[in-house]
Amino acid sequence: MTTRKWGMFLALLGVILFGKAGVAEEKGVETDETILADIAFAKANFPDESERWPSTMNGEYRQTVLDYTQSQMAKIPQSAEPQFFIFVDRNFDRQNIMVGFWNGVGKVIEIGWSKVSTGSLKFGHYLTPVGTFPIVRLGYRAKGTKNAKGWMGLGGKDSRIWSFGEQETTGWKGKWMRITMLMHATDPTYGEPRLGRPDSKGCIRISAKMNAFLDIYGILDQQVMGKESPERQRRLLRKDRQPVANPGLYMIVGDFPPIK
Repeated sequence: MTTRKWGMFLALLGVILFGKAGVAEEKGVETDETILADIAFAKANFPDESERWPSTMNGEYRQTVLDYTQSQMAKIPQSAEPQFFIFVDRNFDRQNIMVGFWNGVGKVIEIGWSKVSTGSLKFGHYLTPVGTFPIVRLGYRAKGTKNAKGWMGLGGKDSRIWSFGEQETTGWKGKWMRITMLMHATDPTYGEPRLGRPDSKGCIRISAKMNAFLDIYGILDQQVMGKESPERQRRLLRKDRQPVANPGLYMIVGDFPPIK
């Protein structure tokens, strides 16, 4: 892409993000090329899994999600800070994940969509809680070990695992339970074909491609980079990472329409 075309692209993206030229400056947020390039970079590297999970989302649903995530991101303590985030729709008929970018002045832009598996109501299973959850603990990596059924329950070796702490939820026959809510990959042979339907015990299962995208590009690594020691960062983070400039730490879980 030529310099002129790149500049035109960023200018157009700025209008999409901020509504009109100058509105972000008026509210104290810098609309520089770093932010716009960050979004373009994430979009360009987002994993295309459309052949596996063809989109069934209409414009009304997508707008509902954008409106909802905008309202939720406006409530976080760092609401004036541009950052990436993820949205998960736990509805049994949807099971979607969206990576989004909050511009800090009231607007969300979509980066891309894929499928997840959230908590089910089977025996011994629990619903994934609804709400806005920050990462509260340093994550870790899967060892790639198999359970008694031959599943690598947390995904292949070295897959990233994100922790959103202990949360209260309900499950089979309305039983209350505190669960440690994780987001992680699943078994590539047995688990990935089941993405798109509720299947977990409350955690969020994602594809290996989505796991690698969030990991390599540091989409949710704000807490890791801001609070953890260099040594702990070194042990957790990939050597080939290419982090975005505006990482976030929030996952928003919604339910559209509500489970009855």
